[in-house]
Amino acid sequence: MKRMVLSSFGCLIVILLAVSAQGATLSYTDKLGRVVKVSVPVKRAVFFESYELIPALGVWDEVVGVGRWAYENDLIRATRPDIEQSIPSMGTGTDINIEALLLGNLYREKGDLEKAEEAYRSSLKADARWAKAHMGLALLAEARKDWQMALSEWRFFLEKDPQNDLAEQIRERIEKISSALERPEKKAGVKPAKR
Repeated sequence: MKRMVLSSFGCLIVILLAVSAQGATLSYTDKLGRVVKVSVPVKRAVFFESYELIPALGVWDEVVGVGRWAYENDLIRATRPDIEQSIPSMGTGTDINIEALLLGNLYREKGDLEKAEEAYRSSLKADARWAKAHMGLALLAEARKDWQMALSEWRFFLEKDPQNDLAEQIRERIEKISSALERPEKKAGVKPAKR
């Protein structure tokens, strides 16, 4: 049932991105009978499936998030090799945190790191088990070059979700940051602490 709903939602996003009318409203009835109204053209979209449509429609600038499996898609990796750094994962169709989707990640993308942090911390108050909030906080810490906080948040992320598809990459990231903190003068991007 969830797959059908997500598939319908994915089709809706494609339709919305393809429509080019200014100031129009598109109505769509989903599989559960709910009427969804969206202003078009769409300015922001998340793709949980059908990633191949992103390069086909040329809508990279409107995509603010992708499902975790987009990082494994050969076409996506060929057309956007930096996708893991440039477009955040929003999980999978059955593992979505709306708070981060709508607040934390959007604030982070807009460069408002303070509001992004507030949104992620608010998500953790609602559900302390939510690993993706720790991922968001780790990325914020990296953007601020707060390497100690980044390490802490990456470790919390792995503690909460050790089987995550990105776990091995995150372990490598932790090792790289740890090494940089041990010998900062030899690592690019990490400045030695003032003594």
